[in-house]
Amino acid sequence: MQIYIVKSGDSLYSIAKMFKISLHILMEINGLEKPNDLVVGQAILILEPEIIHTIQPNETLEYISQKYNTSINKLYRNNPSLSARPFLIPGDDLIISYTNNPTSSILVNGFVYPNISRELLTTTLPYLTYISPFTYSFSAYGDLKPLRDDFILRRSMEYNVLPLMTLSPIDDDGKFVSELTEKLLNNNNAQEKLISQILTTIQNKKYSGIILNFEQIPIQSRNLYISLIQNMQKLLNENGYTLYIALDPNNMVDANQYYTALGEFSNGIIIMTYGIEITQTSSITISSIQKIEDIIKYITSLIPANKVILGIPNHGYGWRTMQNNNNMPQPRIIGNQEAIQIAISQNAAIMFDEKSQYPYFYYYINNQRFEVWFQDARSAIAKFNLIKKYNLAGISYWTLMKKSHQTWQALNATFEIKQK
Repeated sequence: MQIYIVKSGDSLYSIAKMFKISLHILMEINGLEKPNDLVVGQAILILEPEIIHTIQPNETLEYISQKYNTSINKLYRNNPSLSARPFLIPGDDLIISYTNNPTSSILVNGFVYPNISRELLTTTLPYLTYISPFTYSFSAYGDLKPLRDDFILRRSMEYNVLPLMTLSPIDDDGKFVSELTEKLLNNNNAQEKLISQILTTIQNKKYSGIILNFEQIPIQSRNLYISLIQNMQKLLNENGYTLYIALDPNNMVDANQYYTALGEFSNGIIIMTYGIEITQTSSITISSIQKIEDIIKYITSLIPANKVILGIPNHGYGWRTMQNNNNMPQPRIIGNQEAIQIAISQNAAIMFDEKSQYPYFYYYINNQRFEVWFQDARSAIAKFNLIKKYNLAGISYWTLMKKSHQTWQALNATFEIKQK
């Protein structure tokens, strides 16, 4: 696996010739729809096929996977356009393997909203161990609020991806409500009712477990939260289901004992490092790779690394730079492939911030300055290296709602993905 940075005068044809791979493979690896989808500073992921199979009449994916002792999902990952097609075309080539075969395997989770498109879900599922529809909620009296997740559950089963239920204390507008958490933690009857309804839902919908996504638990409520987790883990594990905890690492005051207990009474911890910071000077900063590593060091000093999953964003951010510091910038989520298209349309050279390991660029519309930070293969690999360095259990993406073709290919080239 190599990364090439586009220079002035480059074309996809010249890059493909330089690395002696076909233009079609280069475009597919990087999710490029047109040969001229290039801008200066853009990262191009280079993967060299090792075994290529030419499809013969009447062959099926099952036959080809058995012939080469690989999985159908691996064929989908190595040939991204394949998962969106209902049939094989004789004469087409399939990449069976690349020269850099991964030597380690990890768990991969992705959060997803119920309104994800069929195409995006279908092309993403082969890269996942778990998929987590977002989100179930509950009332103050412990009544579980339903989620329209049937479509996601059906599709995940077809790709041997295990669904994880997600539970969050949110209102009908999708906003986190701390009072809801407090009322639940101080009402044992509500907890018993909620845990019972969770188990019933998991059994009926064939979930493999649950992620508790309770953000910013106050210090005075931590023991109550641990008690809830203990009760839930006991019931779920006895019935063959898993319990994961999503953890906001920005609340680390007097947290050693608390984090240790979270690790002890759960099957795994997702550390959410996908936030951005709006500073008092009205600028936006992206967490540095060093800050993420410091969080990992701290968490793994308290929780076994094989229980820790690194949560990262699967998108970028764009915002209008404010001239008046009294006005806070309003960042919007931008897909990583969308960011490239904006840079191309605005002829904006892409730069790379070593501190955060993020690419970024500026452009102007009607004298207004806009800024975009996003993820590419370089920023993905920087985080993958932390997973390998600290032997973490895996990675969790927030969210699967944006196309991020190059990121998935970098993941596929770096790790084997654990699947049932």
